[in-house]
Amino acid sequence: MMSRKYQKKTQHSKRKLQKLPEDAVKVDIADGQATFQMVLPMNALMAEVAHSIGEMSCQTGLLMMKAMIDEEVEQLAGPKGLHQDHLPAYRWGKEEGHVVFLGRKVAVEKPRVRGKDGGEIHLRRYQAFRNPQRMDQAVEAKLLRRVSRRDYEGVLDDVCEGYGIDKSSVSRH
Repeated sequence: MMSRKYQKKTQHSKRKLQKLPEDAVKVDIADGQATFQMVLPMNALMAEVAHSIGEMSCQTGLLMMKAMIDEEVEQLAGPKGLHQDHLPAYRWGKEEGHVVFLGRKVAVEKPRVRGKDGGEIHLRRYQAFRNPQRMDQAVEAKLLRRVSRRDYEGVLDDVCEGYGIDKSSVSRH
């Protein structure tokens, strides 16, 4: 019988707990119930809330794009799992793709649809969301505000993960 060697995790979290002032938390205990009163840093909380709202709106926008693309696929091929002989196409898997969202390319899963004749059908909505002209317009709007091509990536919010925004691709656009 072979014995396995296991490694112990020795590194502790490197994050430090933020120290609050002594008077930031007040606790009153009366009649078996505790009442807490806490002084919170409102500026930091508001910044976190604003970032969370931005993140949520980004995800909502991407989900709306995906829903519109999925609706087009359903119009062409019918609901997933049901074969419809009267429709002109059928589903043919998925592949990696991207859409332009908030001035950057964002990776998405692109559904594939094939016609009954065997050729691939291009999804109009996906092509519209992926249109490089949308990226050009976003870059142009930022450059008109006197943002240099080198600093374009720094101007965009880091709310959505994306690519295609480094200085060389911005310069090409």
